[in-house]
Amino acid sequence: MTIFQQLLNIYKTHQEHFIFVEYEFWKKFKYLIKFLIYINPNYKSCTIFRKEYKIHKNIVVVGLKWYGKNVKRRTTGFAKEYLLQNKKIKCLYCGKK
Repeated sequence: MTIFQQLLNIYKTHQEHFIFVEYEFWKKFKYLIKFLIYINPNYKSCTIFRKEYKIHKNIVVVGLKWYGKNVKRRTTGFAKEYLLQNKKIKCLYCGKK
Protein backbone atom coordinates (compact mmCIF):
# COMPACT_ATOMS: atom_id res chain seq x y z
CA MET A 1 0.00 0.00 0.00
CA THR A 2 1.26 3.46 -0.79
CA ILE A 3 1.67 6.17 1.82
CA PHE A 4 -1.29 8.08 0.45
CA GLN A 5 -3.54 4.98 0.62
CA GLN A 6 -2.52 4.30 4.23
CA LEU A 7 -3.24 7.87 5.29
CA LEU A 8 -6.56 7.89 3.44
CA ASN A 9 -7.48 4.61 5.14
CA ILE A 10 -6.80 6.15 8.57
CA TYR A 11 -9.07 9.08 7.73
CA LYS A 12 -11.96 7.08 6.22
CA THR A 13 -12.02 4.01 8.51
CA HIS A 14 -15.22 3.60 10.52
CA GLN A 15 -15.79 -0.14 11.14
CA GLU A 16 -12.75 -1.42 13.08
CA HIS A 17 -12.56 -1.28 16.89
CA PHE A 18 -9.13 0.32 16.67
CA ILE A 19 -6.69 1.62 14.06
CA PHE A 20 -3.05 0.64 14.05
CA VAL A 21 0.00 1.36 11.90
CA GLU A 22 3.48 -0.10 11.77
CA TYR A 23 6.03 1.55 14.04
CA GLU A 24 8.29 2.66 11.16
CA PHE A 25 5.34 4.38 9.47
CA TRP A 26 4.42 5.99 12.82
CA LYS A 27 7.91 7.45 13.26
CA LYS A 28 7.77 9.15 9.85
CA PHE A 29 4.20 10.51 9.89
CA LYS A 30 3.08 10.68 13.54
CA TYR A 31 1.86 14.29 13.42
CA LEU A 32 -0.09 13.74 10.22
CA ILE A 33 -1.59 10.52 11.63
CA LYS A 34 -2.65 12.30 14.82
CA PHE A 35 -4.29 15.03 12.76
CA LEU A 36 -6.18 12.51 10.60
CA ILE A 37 -7.44 10.68 13.68
CA TYR A 38 -8.50 14.02 15.17
CA ILE A 39 -10.68 14.85 12.15
CA ASN A 40 -12.12 11.32 11.93
CA PRO A 41 -15.24 11.57 14.15
CA ASN A 42 -15.45 7.80 14.76
CA TYR A 43 -12.19 7.50 16.71
CA LYS A 44 -10.36 9.01 19.65
CA SER A 45 -6.63 9.51 19.29
CA CYS A 46 -4.30 7.43 21.44
CA THR A 47 -0.78 6.03 21.33
CA ILE A 48 -0.38 2.44 22.47
CA PHE A 49 2.81 0.64 21.45
CA ARG A 50 2.44 -3.11 20.90
CA LYS A 51 5.24 -5.60 20.25
CA GLU A 52 2.91 -8.05 18.58
CA TYR A 53 -0.69 -8.36 17.39
CA LYS A 54 -1.75 -11.47 15.47
CA ILE A 55 0.68 -11.59 12.51
CA HIS A 56 1.79 -7.96 12.87
CA LYS A 57 4.99 -7.00 14.71
CA ASN A 58 5.90 -3.63 16.25
CA ILE A 59 2.68 -1.71 15.76
CA VAL A 60 1.25 1.46 17.25
CA VAL A 61 -2.48 1.67 18.02
CA VAL A 62 -3.38 5.21 16.97
CA GLY A 63 -7.17 5.34 17.32
CA LEU A 64 -9.82 3.80 19.55
CA LYS A 65 -13.43 3.44 18.44
CA TRP A 66 -15.81 6.08 19.76
CA TYR A 67 -19.22 4.62 20.62
CA GLY A 68 -20.82 7.70 22.13
CA LYS A 69 -23.19 6.98 25.03
CA ASN A 70 -22.64 4.26 27.62
CA VAL A 71 -18.94 3.94 26.83
CA LYS A 72 -17.92 1.85 29.84
CA ARG A 73 -20.19 -1.05 28.99
CA ARG A 74 -19.43 -1.03 25.28
CA THR A 75 -15.69 -0.52 25.52
CA THR A 76 -13.82 -3.67 24.51
CA GLY A 77 -10.40 -4.86 23.50
CA PHE A 78 -7.58 -2.31 23.40
CA ALA A 79 -9.81 0.50 24.65
CA LYS A 80 -10.75 -1.41 27.79
CA GLU A 81 -7.15 -2.50 28.35
CA TYR A 82 -5.90 1.06 27.87
CA LEU A 83 -8.42 2.53 30.32
CA LEU A 84 -7.76 -0.14 32.94
CA GLN A 85 -3.98 0.32 32.77
CA ASN A 86 -4.12 4.12 32.88
CA LYS A 87 -6.65 4.88 35.60
CA LYS A 88 -4.86 8.02 36.83
CA ILE A 89 -4.87 9.84 33.50
CA LYS A 90 -7.85 11.51 31.87
CA CYS A 91 -10.25 9.20 30.09
CA LEU A 92 -10.14 9.41 26.29
CA TYR A 93 -13.91 9.33 26.12
CA CYS A 94 -15.32 11.47 28.91
CA GLY A 95 -12.32 13.58 29.99
CA LYS A 96 -12.58 12.49 33.65
CA LYS A 97 -9.82 10.78 35.64
